Amino acid sequence: IVMGSDSDWPKIKAAAAALDEFGVQCEVHVMSAHRTPEIVRQYAQGKLEASGEWEAAHDRLLSTVLAASEAAAPLLVGPHQQQTLDGLEADAGNLRAALDWALAANRIEAGVRLAVALYQFWDRRGHWREGFGWFERLNDRLDDTIPPGLRVQALSYGSFLAMSLYQLPAALRWSETALALCEAAGAAGAPFLGLAL
Repeated sequence: IVMGSDSDWPKIKAAAAALDEFGVQCEVHVMSAHRTPEIVRQYAQGKLEASGEWEAAHDRLLSTVLAASEAAAPLLVGPHQQQTLDGLEADAGNLRAALDWALAANRIEAGVRLAVALYQFWDRRGHWREGFGWFERLNDRLDDTIPPGLRVQALSYGSFLAMSLYQLPAALRWSETALALCEAAGAAGAPFLGLAL
């Protein structure tokens, strides 16, 4: 049990007693995720690693964040835009953790899908440098295992953010690669051609 303050103990004491009654061993710690987030992160990481759940927990985080971001993407235009942008902004730490995990664990397709879903968020909130950085890291790892349409989206969105930052060599390289992918795909690439141009 992790409490933000020892003043929480009177409320938590009954939960600890119930766990003890059911034979569930627990530890009680006082640490604040607001005042000392790194200590809480290290504690949680140590517990997950010790239990063998570190990778599974990160895969669940990536899966959950990806599903939520893909569901939010269509809401980034229209009457729910501001609320959706605010929600993504509030969850920025989890978005970054999921993208970091996608790269570290070689879950590149999931990472690319997440970045594509977040493109409008980064663009509308002016987080161009952050979005560009994620596309830069992901686009360097695109290969034939990623569906061509998804690669075109990643290359094109990365190119748009690169142009916003006057990173013209990257913008040109990615847009030319996206266009070449569309042309190579023939009729299957036609739906993405407008994005690549």
